Amino acid sequence: MATTAPAQHSLRRLPEFLTERRVSQKPFDIGKFGVEQALPALKGEAVQQQIETGLIVATQQTIHAPAVSKYLYKSSC
Repeated sequence: MATTAPAQHSLRRLPEFLTERRVSQKPFDIGKFGVEQALPALKGEAVQQQIETGLIVATQQTIHAPAVSKYLYKSSC
């Protein structure tokens, strides 16, 4: 069973809402690939039709690991 934390809670409180795991998209990668494709598209050049950005799975054991936590909700920058 997966769950998501309410938006008002920070990464610090996320483990309280995590039952087994949380699956998250990689927003940084989505934005990066979007910009990389937008520039050639504006020039009329060929763009990649489908891009897989992947997912990240967070568990109680991995939620604070840098490779996982950088993709999860944070209340401030």
